[in-house]
Amino acid sequence: MSGISERMLQLNMALTQNGTPATPHLRQARIKRKNSPTDISHLVFGPQPGKKHQLWITDRIMEPQTIPHFFEFLMNGELPGDRKTSRPLLTVEEVKNLTRPASEWAPAPLHRQARSTGEWIGIRIGSYEDSSRLWPIAKELHAMKSRLWEGVPPISERRWQELGLDHSDRFREACRYFVAVINVFIYLNTKRTKAALRKTYNLIWDHLSVFEKAVNAKRKAEAEDGMYEHVSVTGLWYEFIRAQYDSICENAHHWIIEHIDRIRESIVQELALHQPDHPDHYSDKQWELTNKLHDLAENTSQADYTIMMPTDGYKGDSLPVKEDDCLTEAHGGGFRTEAISWSANLSWRASDYTKRVRYLDRKEMYSHLDHEDMRPLRGSGRITDPAGMVISAISQIDAQTMAREELRGLPNHPDFVPWIEYARRRSNKGLGFVAYRLCHGYSPEKWDMFKVKFEADICDWGRGTVGINDVRKACKIHWIDGQEKDIADDDIEAAKK
Repeated sequence: MSGISERMLQLNMALTQNGTPATPHLRQARIKRKNSPTDISHLVFGPQPGKKHQLWITDRIMEPQTIPHFFEFLMNGELPGDRKTSRPLLTVEEVKNLTRPASEWAPAPLHRQARSTGEWIGIRIGSYEDSSRLWPIAKELHAMKSRLWEGVPPISERRWQELGLDHSDRFREACRYFVAVINVFIYLNTKRTKAALRKTYNLIWDHLSVFEKAVNAKRKAEAEDGMYEHVSVTGLWYEFIRAQYDSICENAHHWIIEHIDRIRESIVQELALHQPDHPDHYSDKQWELTNKLHDLAENTSQADYTIMMPTDGYKGDSLPVKEDDCLTEAHGGGFRTEAISWSANLSWRASDYTKRVRYLDRKEMYSHLDHEDMRPLRGSGRITDPAGMVISAISQIDAQTMAREELRGLPNHPDFVPWIEYARRRSNKGLGFVAYRLCHGYSPEKWDMFKVKFEADICDWGRGTVGINDVRKACKIHWIDGQEKDIADDDIEAAKK
């Protein structure tokens, strides 16, 4: 960067250290548009007088399906994220002992537990016996959390394309999905939720520690020469949860950035091609496009520093609890000129990232202007000049990319889809869905016609996902007539059994 660009950068930073006169207005306008996350209190504090009506559901902070996945991992060693552990594993019989009271299999004096380890884990995940970490959250938040936890995209690519969410006239609808994903991680990183998830993990760690001692004692007792392989069930628990969290965050973050980049690219192209009628003030179209870029930039920022699940304070992790740490003097000022790094504290990450982007944004802008020999500044002089606006947009995109790599490291997104790989590993089991006919007000011919249309509609599920033909062929709809099973029409509860 030339000397004049460096001086202009320093002048800009001095004048905008605390923002510009337009900053409060732009922030309020963004909040009013509701295209980026602002506040999740209406999703987490239960029914509130005068607030929008919501459907509520009790949330088990750690999703219950985590435990059967962990039990499978104890035998096969396959971690979330397409990795494999190098630690010693349990035998099938030892995993079965997780569901049996210690009195049935453990040697003395470790055989006194009346409840099985699996039962204790179920209690800790969420039950009325240990209900302090159960609370209501909005159904929409819970549904998205469950999808992301299992590695399922927020919306399939097929459905995204059917809804036309890459198109400019569906911008608000696309942003709703970005907001829904980010809201999940805002929720998971709030002090109450993060502490509850940590406590659930640590309580399970304690139960597994007792089980681990019994397993190793049994191995030792059964070893003819006294030699046996020691297994660390607690170590496997930490490794599994850390990999699970990494997989959740990597998949969710990759999905958001990939879709934002697609939308943002088309908006920048449209901005470059638009010529305003008046040189001295922005056209309505320019305001529309720059507002969209502002919303996408905010979603990108919040995704970059929020979509993380640190394990500070977890047994097995050396990092102490960090959410109580206050911002330091180093977090002061409006800019970060030095590279940033990861922190387990959300407030630290947000402060570091936003201030780093503010600096890199300006630095990149003056570097771009330098390469253009300052022509956008010396040309028409119009604030509405498309060339200058495009440089501003690209500078912000580049700044966020650089700050993201400093904070999160280089992208490490696997080529496989977690839930599809899980289905593939279970290929010896039954795959698909059972569909019950619980309405006989129509003729058999109409029912058969419905089945044909339904199966034709779903035959290409997973469109846009590579390498899933084997799973697609294995996943079938199993049709059952309720009358043949003595299930009355409309008796959904009977069908569930």
